[in-house]
Amino acid sequence: MFGCMKIIFYIIGCLSFSSCWYPFPNSKERSMQAGRFHPDINTQIDEKVNIDGYYVREKNMPGSPLEPFILYTDGTYGGIYFKDEDSTYEQKRPHTSLLNEILISKRGFNAPGGYYKVKNDTIEVNFYLSYILRIFLIKRLFKILDRNHLLFFQQTWVMPKGDNFITDHDVLYQFVPADNLPPSTNFAGKLRRYLWGNKKDWKAYKRRMKEVRKENRQ
Repeated sequence: MFGCMKIIFYIIGCLSFSSCWYPFPNSKERSMQAGRFHPDINTQIDEKVNIDGYYVREKNMPGSPLEPFILYTDGTYGGIYFKDEDSTYEQKRPHTSLLNEILISKRGFNAPGGYYKVKNDTIEVNFYLSYILRIFLIKRLFKILDRNHLLFFQQTWVMPKGDNFITDHDVLYQFVPADNLPPSTNFAGKLRRYLWGNKKDWKAYKRRMKEVRKENRQ
């Protein structure tokens, strides 16, 4: 709880004293993104870790915002929220039908999600949080220990101007095999322009998703 409050005060201080109320992303933030979506991307993450399921903390940490997540070969990081959170952490039932167990919005999305990039034995996850009328880029680093375990060891809040806010962590995630995973298109963050390298590709993706959702409603 103390850590969260410290981050909040840090952000308020940055925004108040550096007059950084301008659109996201600025040049600094864009340069710190791990990457952006483009057609036919394949991270080959499945050659390093198992992805036919989700990753969850080995130990439950009440009040922690570190949600379970799925990694897709197209670069999508998909944070998920279970209907029965306590059961998720206590049982970690293998081969659960995820689409029946996780929360889905009225628009058909599971969560905002984000983008990740693999470099050697490290996975850098980028996701985005709206706070105080602005979007912030948050970077999380995971070390690949083996095909079933990831160690979350660092988080960076990228400040629009000035020093970033960096915290060290030591949180072990384990892989839980699951069935009926949501598609990577179920994460609304992929509709954001700043997550795409090319405007034309972004518009094509939005048109395709609009058609898919229209078909699903019929």
